[in-house]
Amino acid sequence: MMQEISSRLSAFYKRGVPVILVGLFCYGLWGSLKQGPTSTSKLAVGMAVFGIVAAVVLYRCWKLKKVSADDRFIYVSNGKKEARIPFDQIESVYQNFSQRGGIETVAIAFKADTIFGSKIIFAPPFRLANFAEHPIVGELNDMTVGGRRLPVSALRR
Repeated sequence: MMQEISSRLSAFYKRGVPVILVGLFCYGLWGSLKQGPTSTSKLAVGMAVFGIVAAVVLYRCWKLKKVSADDRFIYVSNGKKEARIPFDQIESVYQNFSQRGGIETVAIAFKADTIFGSKIIFAPPFRLANFAEHPIVGELNDMTVGGRRLPVSALRR
């Protein structure tokens, strides 16, 4: 039986967050212009800072995939394409330490390229206390053939 292992909020992260950010950007721009002749440098700095923060958030959210699994395969979807990948093609599953404490993401590295590349990223189910490794990382590593974890040095590829 196929079970979804990515968060149900993945669609919101991927599609809702960008809409909210664009809305906030437009609202801020409108509010600044409505005040009349304000300092152009203040407006430029504010928009640049907001643009940089929004770009980082959008980049992280855009890469998220929907992931489901059954006893033999994981199913990866980006909303348009779907791939069925056997567990023996998974090289490792890991969660970067630097991402703990925020929107959690888990990465799955594959032995060979898939239609989504050699690595995918998904948001695991939400949990309140997220300062330790998400349990789904251990569960997926146990399901892989080798059950290997990627060395820290290999995380920067």
